Amino acid sequence: MGTVAYKRKTGKRVERRREPRWKPEGLLAHYWTGGLPTPRCVGDISLHGAAILASDVYYPGTVIRIAFEDVAPEQERPKIETFAGVWAKVLRNVEGGFCVGFIFESRTERLEFQRFLEGLQLRSLDERNGNANQAR
Repeated sequence: MGTVAYKRKTGKRVERRREPRWKPEGLLAHYWTGGLPTPRCVGDISLHGAAILASDVYYPGTVIRIAFEDVAPEQERPKIETFAGVWAKVLRNVEGGFCVGFIFESRTERLEFQRFLEGLQLRSLDERNGNANQAR
């Protein structure tokens, strides 16, 4: 699901993202599709956008409200928020899902979402290092 552009003259691949994305474990996205929201897996995420793994298809430019939920067991969550909501603009549809760019209404909202992501990253690091249960 990489977002890649090609330079015209050289034909070399160039990453267009402002920040690298990472693959979160245990992160779900909830958004309204006209019926009951069904949790969808998040393929990758950064402070600026995410790839949502879903069969839903949206027109590029569609703005949706996404609630992200950390579903890791509580003992593996060292006092981080379990939910974060943000407005997102659909950038493109890809095989197996769609990509969004986040729209923050204020600096405070962006900082809160950044803290949520930092908490997820810390938990992921603890899990990889085998320290998930040692945090308590």
